[in-house]
Amino acid sequence: MNQFAPLKYIFYIGAPPAKVWEAIVGEEGVRKLFFGARLESTFEPGSDFRYVGSDGKGGEVNYVTGKVLECTPERRITLLSNYQPNNPEVFTTRSTYELEPIVACTKLMLTHDEIREGDPFYQHLSDGTWKLLSRLKSMIETGEPLNLFG
Repeated sequence: MNQFAPLKYIFYIGAPPAKVWEAIVGEEGVRKLFFGARLESTFEPGSDFRYVGSDGKGGEVNYVTGKVLECTPERRITLLSNYQPNNPEVFTTRSTYELEPIVACTKLMLTHDEIREGDPFYQHLSDGTWKLLSRLKSMIETGEPLNLFG
């Protein structure tokens, strides 16, 4: 299987790793960052996870599903993510969030890899991750995510 080159993003966030971690996996952070969605998981390696939100018709829909591959709270989490849960053959990626304390801030590095070449969701992920991480940084530092999606 041919693969796209990994996508790597680095942001420096004016907060300690514990606050960044809570924004990434905590109930309030996920709700604010992902437009009211929630993240369900035990975060134990091998466990399932899913981002769940409104379907706009009074029900719920899974936005992203997958497996937790590794988790060290406030340091690193690796997820095998399916971005189109109703069609697992369309797009999956391994996503690793790494948090490193640097003086009075946190270095956040997000890497998406194991992406199949030719996957139609690749460009969406490539473009959208910058916006998502910008929203995250703003939310942690100011209390509110940037409105980059209209």
